[in-house]
Amino acid sequence: MRDRARPTLPTAAVPAVAQLSVRCVTKSYGTRTLLDQVSFTVRPGEKAAVIGENGSGKSTLLRLLAAAEAPDAGEVTVRFPGGTGHLAQTLDLDADRTVQDAVDLALAELRDMERRLRAAEASLADASEEQLMAYGDLLTAYEERGGYEADARVDRTRPGRGPPGGARGVPGGGGRGLARPGLPCTLRSRAPGTARRPKALTRPAPAPTCDTLGSAVSRPSAPTSGDRVLRGPLEPCLARRMNFLMTASGLRNETLRDALRDMLGKPFGSANVVYVPTASVAEPGDHGWLVADMNRLYGLGWREFDVLELNGLPPRLVLDRLLHADVIYVAGGSHYHLARSITGNGLADGLLKALESRVYVGFSAGSMIFSRHLTAHSADVIGDTADLHVLGATTVEPPFGLFDWYLKPHLYSPDFPERDDAWADRIAERADFPVYFIDDETAVRVRDGELDVVTEGRWRFHP
Repeated sequence: MRDRARPTLPTAAVPAVAQLSVRCVTKSYGTRTLLDQVSFTVRPGEKAAVIGENGSGKSTLLRLLAAAEAPDAGEVTVRFPGGTGHLAQTLDLDADRTVQDAVDLALAELRDMERRLRAAEASLADASEEQLMAYGDLLTAYEERGGYEADARVDRTRPGRGPPGGARGVPGGGGRGLARPGLPCTLRSRAPGTARRPKALTRPAPAPTCDTLGSAVSRPSAPTSGDRVLRGPLEPCLARRMNFLMTASGLRNETLRDALRDMLGKPFGSANVVYVPTASVAEPGDHGWLVADMNRLYGLGWREFDVLELNGLPPRLVLDRLLHADVIYVAGGSHYHLARSITGNGLADGLLKALESRVYVGFSAGSMIFSRHLTAHSADVIGDTADLHVLGATTVEPPFGLFDWYLKPHLYSPDFPERDDAWADRIAERADFPVYFIDDETAVRVRDGELDVVTEGRWRFHP
C-alpha cells in the first residue's frame, strides 16, 4: 500500500458539479402508472443499475433521464460536462442488419466527432488560435463522452471478435474508433462550470527521448553503457495551463526544489503552501517518513504553511483552503484512499478549477491520482489489488483522468527493494497502457501543456 508514498479565508465560487437527481417523479400512460413519486440521487463517480420486471418502468425511467420524454409530475435534473448518452432498448434498424450495424448506429455521434477530429488534426501545425480552440472544444467533448474507451468496451462484450485495442480507424476507412492523438499525456481541457475550451493549446514540439541518467532535465542524448533506462518517445501534452510536479518522494534534492521555484514564479517566502496528508491515513505502521517530508517542506520558509485533511470537513471549506494556497502539496500513502476521498467528497471539479492558477506537487500517491488508468484493472496489472481490497473496495474510479499514462514511483528505492528492473519489466510486459517508473530523486513535470522529466536519478518509460 505504501505508495507514499486561516482565520480569514477568501470567498470563491464553487464550480458546478455533475448531478443526477430525480425528485417526486410520476409518469403514466393512459390509466397505467409506471412511476409513482420516484426519488433518488446518483453522486458523481457512482454507477447505478435499474433492475425490475418487464414492464415495470425501467426503460421509461431511462428515457426521462435522457430527456427523451418528460415526467407528468416531479423534477429530473441531469447535468454532466460531456452531455448524456442513451442507448434505446430497440433501434430503428431493418431486420437484415448486423450487430455491427447496431453498434455503429449507437455510436454514430462519436463516429462523426472522430471524423471531425481527424480532419482538424491534419492541419494543426498551421492552425490559427481560433481553430486550436475549436479543436480543443471538440476533443474535450469526445473525451468527456468516453470516446477513447467506447470500442474497447464493445470488444469486451464480444468475445472472439478480435483483440481489444486492435486497429482503429475512421468508419469507411477499413477500421473503427479513434486513437489518442499521439499524446501519452493528454489533459482534459476544461472543468465543469467553465467554458468548454482550453485556456491554452500547445502545438506539437520535437519530442525528447528518455535518456536521463545523471541529468537534471531530460534531453536527447546518445546511449550510454550501463543505463538502466528503456528509451522511448516522450511527447508533449495537449493541455490548458496547469502545472504539475509529480515526484516519487517529495522535494528531496535541489534540482526538484529549483523546478518548483521556477514553476511558482516567486520565492517560497512570498507564497502559501497547503499540505494534504490524506493518503497517509490509510498507511499502517511508522509514519516517520511523513514527518520527515513535512519538515523538509516546512523548512523551505513559506509565508504560510497550512495542513488540510480532505475528509470530515465541508467541501466548501476544503476548496476555500485550497484556493488560499499558491502550492497544493499532496503527500503519499494509499493512492486508492486518496482517490476515493476526492470522489467521495465531491472535490474533483473544484480541485481542477483551483489548479488552473496554482502549482500542484505530488509525493508518490499524490502523483498517481491523475491517470485515467487508476482503475481496478491497473491495480491487477501493477500488483496493487491487495491495497485496494484492504480498503474494503474492489473498484476505484479515477477522480480526474487527465493523463493517458500511469506513474509508478520508488524505482530502485531502498525502502522498496523489490522495485528493480526485473519488477518494472514484469509490469511493462502486462501493461496495456504507458507507464513511467521513477526513482526517489525524480519527478514528471507537466507545465503549460508540455511534459518533461526532472531528475538527479534514474527513470524508465514504457510506451
